[in-house]
Amino acid sequence: VSPGSWDWSASDAPIAAWLQAGINVHAILHTPPPDMQASPDGLMPMGLDLQYDSASPSFSRFCTMFAARYRGKIKSYEVWNEPDLREFWNGSAQQYYTLLKGCYLGIKAADPAAIVVMAGMAFVHGKGFYADIVNAIASDPTAPAHNFYFDVIGIHMYADPELVYTRTIETREEFERYGMCKPVWITETNITLRGVNGVPDVPNRWVATPEEGGWYVLQAASNALAAGADRLMFFRLEDGNMDGAWGIVNRDGSHLPAYQ
Repeated sequence: VSPGSWDWSASDAPIAAWLQAGINVHAILHTPPPDMQASPDGLMPMGLDLQYDSASPSFSRFCTMFAARYRGKIKSYEVWNEPDLREFWNGSAQQYYTLLKGCYLGIKAADPAAIVVMAGMAFVHGKGFYADIVNAIASDPTAPAHNFYFDVIGIHMYADPELVYTRTIETREEFERYGMCKPVWITETNITLRGVNGVPDVPNRWVATPEEGGWYVLQAASNALAAGADRLMFFRLEDGNMDGAWGIVNRDGSHLPAYQ
């Protein structure tokens, strides 16, 4: 609401509803509150180098407060979203690693049982940013004593179900090369649909019919299992508050083939 004053209603209600429905919550902590933003667009938080228990505004402090409020309720946290894309992160790979370190320590201090997932990368512009993060972790002498500041590798991929297999294998091998043997969670995958929710029914290699979307789910799940991924999450349940047609449920609540 204002610096030092918090309104948790936007997260309290949905988290309570999901828990009541028996759903485990995986929260992506992304875009800090206004008093913790270093830029008006929210793509860079202030106080990257501050400790999570500092009284000054920082994203790590926000992560700590969030985890403390939902201790025992939220199973896992993903620190930021696709920082290798400029529309989500306006800093360097080293700065993202600094953010990850602070949030990892803060979340673990507030809720030791919570799982901390490194942000899933989009890889749209290649693997350079991701490789720089891996190198930053491997070069940090404090990292081994703190579980390398993350519990799980997060990855995202869309449109091509073969990537679910190949990227899972490649990503795990890259981390294991540096002695970081971590589970891999695919926290976003899917293919957008055509002819649904106002999207034109025009063929394109990056879109699918609803029936093809159902096959994408089966192929992605099979490839994730074959590659040894530990979690597989689809984006998204429904498209009520966004353009496009990613959901496995129509806006009227009816089920698409992907849901079945």
